[in-house]
Amino acid sequence: MKNMRIEISVEYQKACARLDGVLMRWIAVSQDMQVLTDLALPVVSAVIVPGMRDGGQPEITLVVDGREQEAAAWRVLGEFKEACGWVELQALSQSVGSGSMASVELFQPLENRRLCVNVREV
Repeated sequence: MKNMRIEISVEYQKACARLDGVLMRWIAVSQDMQVLTDLALPVVSAVIVPGMRDGGQPEITLVVDGREQEAAAWRVLGEFKEACGWVELQALSQSVGSGSMASVELFQPLENRRLCVNVREV
């Protein structure tokens, strides 16, 4: 029984460490997510913040309605990257229901942070 307790304790500590890592990644990018939200809200239909990709990577979704809003969302994303020092690592596109979604994985090299930004058409 004593060995079982130690094992549970060790697993609990590992789980807490993983959770702490996820929370730290979110805290690290929260200010930049606020900047992107403030830039995007005047030109898109909605901003959905509480997203998380596999591994706990923070994710934000800009919801657009039509080509004009989509173009504005991409302009805002360019302004955001320039203002906050983010670079684009990878871009993906996919069909989602009746619309489409493009995902851009961003990297902030000075602080080794990652953020996924989705532009979703409804």
